[in-house]
Amino acid sequence: EEKSCEQGGEEVFAALDDTWAFDLSSGRWLELAARLPHGFARSRAALAVSRDRLLLAGGCRARAAALATYLPLTPGPAFDDVWLLDLRRAVNRRAVNRRA
Repeated sequence: EEKSCEQGGEEVFAALDDTWAFDLSSGRWLELAARLPHGFARSRAALAVSRDRLLLAGGCRARAAALATYLPLTPGPAFDDVWLLDLRRAVNRRAVNRRA
C-alpha cells in the first residue's frame, strides 16, 4: 500500500495541525487521526514517512499579528523541534525539543 503524507500547512488566516495521507493507488486523500497537540500547528515543516510513522521537523508558527487582524498568513517564528507521529495508532511524541 503506497501512500504519501502531509501534516499541517496553512490556509489564508492560520497554520494547520491536521494530518492527511494520499493513497497513490486510489488517488484519494484520507484525513488521519494523528495530529500535533494544541498550540503546535505549523506550516513549512520538513516531513519523512517510514512505514507507519511520520517524522516532522521544524516549520513556522503563524504570525500573531496576522491572526489578530485576519491578514493573510505570513510565516512567524520557527519551531526547533522534531515529532514522531504514529499514523496507525494516532499517537505522537516529541522526539527532539531544543526550543518550543
